[in-house]
Amino acid sequence: MANELFLDTEGTGLNMMGGDRVTGISYAFGDGPIKYKDTKTDSIDEFKDLVNKADVLVAHGTKFDAHALRTVGIDISDTNLDCTIVREQLIDEHKLNYDLDSLTGMKVDIIGELAKMFGGQATKNVQMPNLHKAPREFVEKYAIGDIEAMRTLYRRQEGKLPPVHELEKKVLNVLIKMEQKGIRVDTDRLSKAKRDVQILIDRTQRDLDKLAGMKVNVNSSPQMALLLVATELKDGRTVPKRTGAVKI
Repeated sequence: MANELFLDTEGTGLNMMGGDRVTGISYAFGDGPIKYKDTKTDSIDEFKDLVNKADVLVAHGTKFDAHALRTVGIDISDTNLDCTIVREQLIDEHKLNYDLDSLTGMKVDIIGELAKMFGGQATKNVQMPNLHKAPREFVEKYAIGDIEAMRTLYRRQEGKLPPVHELEKKVLNVLIKMEQKGIRVDTDRLSKAKRDVQILIDRTQRDLDKLAGMKVNVNSSPQMALLLVATELKDGRTVPKRTGAVKI
């Protein structure tokens, strides 16, 4: 069995590349005890060591957690990653919801409690941004529950995954890097390609105009219908066949 590191992050919000930051990390190494660290007061050195030691890092929505960990100086974009959401979608793509509560039934109901603490509607969208302001014991209980549910789900998924799962894992690394660092573009090569394609477009347009005997707008569905599916009447007029609109 691989040495898995199950991890989850809590933070000030959902925009981890736009100013939000991690306030807590929960994790478990394999089937070991689940731990929670408040990044404002606790050392996360053990977690960093486990990131390097683990064979695979597992999260529920791994892309988000990768961006979140980067706010505390931990880059996992080059590690072996797995995501229990992606795994479940590969096993059954027809489910209506892929959150941990729905997939495991191991519900940690904190929304009502947060509403009592901070006021406002007892909905996830309203209350989850308040989680980092709640007492440590409260956040820790919630975070540990998420790791327990995720680990249970991961174990249940084993043996059910299609071969494409390995490809999806590699794509996950690529997507994380693209979102964090952007996509490198050879602008000189792009400009040359654009010029070459435009020459081809202009030549093709001239050939089409000559063939049709008129200036052709290839983006015009009525004109394409006239050219491609037309019927000549007895009086010499040409009208489109009744075949429905041309799809371009």
